[in-house]
Amino acid sequence: MSGSASVVVRWAFLAAAALTVASCGGPSSEGGSAAGTGGQDVLDVGVVFDSGGRGDQSFNDSAWRGIERAKEELGIRESSIESENENAYERNIAAMAEQ
Repeated sequence: MSGSASVVVRWAFLAAAALTVASCGGPSSEGGSAAGTGGQDVLDVGVVFDSGGRGDQSFNDSAWRGIERAKEELGIRESSIESENENAYERNIAAMAEQ
C-alpha cells in the first residue's frame, strides 16, 4: 500500500474507532441532568486520542472541538484517554469501551 493510501486507511480506522467508542456510551443511570438536556439523562461520551494527542492541529483537535461543542450544546459528560504511543492506542480503546 502506498504511503498516502495507508494514511487514508489509518484515518478511516481512527474515525470508525472514535465513533464506535462514542456509541458505547449510553444514558447515565447516575441521575441528574446537565444544562441544555431538558431534564433528560446525561449522555456519557468517550474519546481515545491517538499518539498525536490533543494539539496535533489535525484529527485529534477536531475530535476535541466536537466534544467541547457537544458538552456546551447537549450537556454530555465526556471522558478521554490520550495514548502515549501507537501501541497503547488499541488497549486504550478497549479500556474506554469497558467504562
